[in-house]
Amino acid sequence: MLTLRKEQFAVFEKHEIQKFEDPTYLHLNTHYPERCQDIGEPKLRRLIQYGIKRAASYGIQLENDVRKYIEVMLLLGPDFDKDPKYPWATSILTDKNLTDPKVKADRVYETARKNPPNQA
Repeated sequence: MLTLRKEQFAVFEKHEIQKFEDPTYLHLNTHYPERCQDIGEPKLRRLIQYGIKRAASYGIQLENDVRKYIEVMLLLGPDFDKDPKYPWATSILTDKNLTDPKVKADRVYETARKNPPNQA
């Protein structure tokens, strides 16, 4: 049986996050080049890391679903899930009847795409 010490686990976790962060960074730059350029690489990478944690707080953990969550953060702001301008986001993410995290991620993403910030 393999046992990881806390320090080893931290290194492993950092490596796994990096494996997600780099392709997500490229994905965002491909789909939102102007916005990403305005933000800059260091802030965008922090947004991705923050997004991983925020998505996980709603049970959203699969790569594609987390990436969608982060895209919404890029479109609406890092704390869109708490922003009174987007009550639909809070409603979707905290809906006890939505037990499938993929459904939550898809609904938030689709709603955000249909209601950009200047229309939400």
